[in-house]
Amino acid sequence: MTDSPDLPVPAGKRVVEPAVYPTFMDEGVGQPGPPSGGLKRHAATVLRYKWIVLAVTLLGSALGFYASRNATPSYTAVVTLWFEAPSDPDRGPIQAEGLLENAGWSQLMRTPAVLDSVVLAERLYVSYAARDQDVLGSFRVTNPYQPGSYVLKVDASGNSVELRTKNGLVIERTTPGSAIGAAAGFAWQPPAEALAADRTVNFTVHPTSEAAIALSNALETDMAMNSSFMSVTYTGRDPSRAARVLNTLADRYVKVAAELKSAKLFLVRDILASQRQYAEDNLRTAEFAQQNFGVQTITLPSNRSTPIAPGLESTRETVISSFFDMRVTRENLQRERDAILRIIGNGVDSLSVDALSVLPSVRAAPELSQALTQLAENRGQLRGLLLQYTTEYPPVRDLMASIRESQTVVIPRLARRLAADLESQAQVLETTINSASAELREIPPRAIEEARLARAVTSAENMYNDLSNRYESARLAAETSVPDVQIQARATAPATPSSDPRMTLLLGGVAGGLAAGILLAIMLGRFDPRLQYAEQVTQDLRLGIVGAIPDLPTSRRKLAATDSNARVIEAFRGIRHNLMHAYGLGRPMILTVTSPGPGDGKTFITSNLALAFADLGLKTLIIDGDTRRGELHRLLNTHRKPGLTDYLAGDCEVEDIICSTAYPLVNLIPGGTRRANAPELLASMRLGDMLANIRSRYQVILIDSPPLGAGVDPLILGSLSGNLVLVMRTGRTDRALAEAKLQMLDRLPIRLLGAVLNGFESHLAYQYYSYIPGYEARDEESGGSNGNLLQPV
Repeated sequence: MTDSPDLPVPAGKRVVEPAVYPTFMDEGVGQPGPPSGGLKRHAATVLRYKWIVLAVTLLGSALGFYASRNATPSYTAVVTLWFEAPSDPDRGPIQAEGLLENAGWSQLMRTPAVLDSVVLAERLYVSYAARDQDVLGSFRVTNPYQPGSYVLKVDASGNSVELRTKNGLVIERTTPGSAIGAAAGFAWQPPAEALAADRTVNFTVHPTSEAAIALSNALETDMAMNSSFMSVTYTGRDPSRAARVLNTLADRYVKVAAELKSAKLFLVRDILASQRQYAEDNLRTAEFAQQNFGVQTITLPSNRSTPIAPGLESTRETVISSFFDMRVTRENLQRERDAILRIIGNGVDSLSVDALSVLPSVRAAPELSQALTQLAENRGQLRGLLLQYTTEYPPVRDLMASIRESQTVVIPRLARRLAADLESQAQVLETTINSASAELREIPPRAIEEARLARAVTSAENMYNDLSNRYESARLAAETSVPDVQIQARATAPATPSSDPRMTLLLGGVAGGLAAGILLAIMLGRFDPRLQYAEQVTQDLRLGIVGAIPDLPTSRRKLAATDSNARVIEAFRGIRHNLMHAYGLGRPMILTVTSPGPGDGKTFITSNLALAFADLGLKTLIIDGDTRRGELHRLLNTHRKPGLTDYLAGDCEVEDIICSTAYPLVNLIPGGTRRANAPELLASMRLGDMLANIRSRYQVILIDSPPLGAGVDPLILGSLSGNLVLVMRTGRTDRALAEAKLQMLDRLPIRLLGAVLNGFESHLAYQYYSYIPGYEARDEESGGSNGNLLQPV
């Protein structure tokens, strides 16, 4: 059917390789092109639905205006409180400690003891419209009362007043000027002059606790760390009432703080008084117990030393120290006795004078000490004589005899006598120690009991003294206490509002309406089934874009080469260029032009594309393959019959159906007679034979087929040509339909060269497909643009 080097194309080959297409820098069109960013896409959607956005914005502005008319500004009153700093116990008169810490003062303000009184005093439990102040200005409640929503209704005659609940339950009926609502706990007598005929007053009575919570939420406190000042703000709609409520709150707050401090001080004083009496009784009991114990143990031995007189050293040893001294003495006597016996038991020759001399008992024995001294002197003389004389010398012999007698007789006898005396003294001490040990065993329990009683007296005395001091301090503090908090600056009615929601509501309505309109537009764009953006073609349908045609004014119905059509002519030039590159070098160029649905502009694209090829000097044939509703003959101002269907049915020859047009290089084969069997005629071998016969006459053959959704015709024509160009119109083409039909093309031997976007608006999402104004190709002499353009029929 064609000698294109790219044919045959296997099924499933849809998109031509990207290298075939030029970029936007070449012709302003092509594939894939700069994708439209998310913001640009949303902006294009907003512009497309600009009237919806405007309508929603106006609606939001109207709502904001209505809300601002019913809003009232808020006024903030401020009161400043001063708190006394904690007193210094080392300076000044006796004072009470501070009642609370910094955080506690803020919490005290939000307690029921403060808020409930303010709610009742300022009638914060009732809410009503400002216009009903004349009726509810004297409204009060008793305790208890029934919270709820109420309606005060004056009948049409003005002679009867009815109080009922919001649900219609009548509570009381009376005449104007009389008290009403006693059954619900109301102390209320509306003025008769305010109760006009047929007047309705709606009001709500809140529980005291609920009104207190609302008041607490409206309060703001600010107290810096270690600061003595706290600012309290209250915001309300009435500046005078806001100042009055805040001053009432401050007065009640100071009063409650003073009452709490006074109650605390007197309570502490009473507690200390009872504790001091208990401590005094405890001290008396402890002293009496210590006194009885001392009387009972005065004659018993003690481990304490007794002074002779006050201020002198202790001279009488305690029983315990005397007992241990006796034991030490006895042990010393026994050691010295044993030492003496050991020394004299070693023999006469080895008798050590020095060993005996160092013993305290030996030194205390005159005779033994003198004998030892004499023995030592004799030994010294003997050593001196032996240096000069022999033992035969008479004085030496006498001296040796004297020494031997001292060693063997005198000293041992005296030593044994001393040992016997020491033994006798030790036995006496042992008897004394044994008799004293029984009494000593009774001393520790008495000492422990005595110490315990002394400690009890000391502890009771210390406790009594401490409580007495604290009681006196608390008594003086309670009698001379001053409040810890004072009002430093009272609240005044603010002259300017702290917040005015009217402008905020108005601007919020405008901004909210605009935001809602934009959001609605974006949602409509997201769920719009029609083609709107180039990336829906390149990404969703996976098609390359070979060109884009801007939207044209629908009022123009003829050929034109004016400035307004210059950008359209440039667009067709770009499409021509891209198709020639995409098709390849094979000639002639045979391709089918179709669209997913009707109204996409495929006939307009086919005819003007033929003119673009003709402007390039290429002889072009247009075949109107839309045998069902083809309109090319009207666009090119020729006849419809005889035409393609007539030739395929055998009613005429090829030469009879080829028509000349107003453009020398452009010929047309019209659709011919409308026939019910036109799809079967298109599928016959006669159409292929016709193309084989006439292809040598033309360089470009364009087949305008019915839409893909119309039937099998475009599939037959696309398979016959082997190449297909899909025309899609922005804002009209059904994307789901296009995707479904493209899946059918995947199974056919058709090469899809790309898509042509028709009717785009050259802004935002499609700004990359527009052309620079004032850069058109023009004839220098005539000033007109060089190009032809067929307007849609």
